[in-house]
Order: sequence, then structure tokens, then C-alpha cells
Amino acid sequence: MATSIWSATESKVMIDSTEIEGLQSIEYKVNRSRSDIVAVGQPLRQGVEYGVKVINGKLRVKSSCPSLD
Repeated sequence: MATSIWSATESKVMIDSTEIEGLQSIEYKVNRSRSDIVAVGQPLRQGVEYGVKVINGKLRVKSSCPSLD
């Protein structure tokens, strides 16, 4: 998966139609479960099965942010 970089100062993050002020950084990681599909009696895999995609993220702000607390 290619890495994407966005500038936190040029991005707009909204929570309940309110823009988050003082955003310094946006960090996230995408995790996806994967399992191999193997054939009976064959040493090679036949395919790959992808499962649930989980995205964990972190927003860093300069000062307190009541909508995130």
C-alpha cells in the first residue's frame, strides 16, 4: 500500500460540523486481516482472502479541544 502524506495545517477536520482548531498532526494506520487459501495436497497457496479492515487514528492539537475530550 502506498504511503499518503497530508499537511495537518492545510487539512480541515470537522466534528459535529465544527472545525477543529490548532490541528498539528493526523496519524493513522490501516490494518487488514489476511489468510492464505491452500489446496489439499499442494504446497503452494491458491489465493489470499482479506478480512476486516480496521483503521486506527490519532489527532494532535495545540491546546485543549472540548469536542475531542
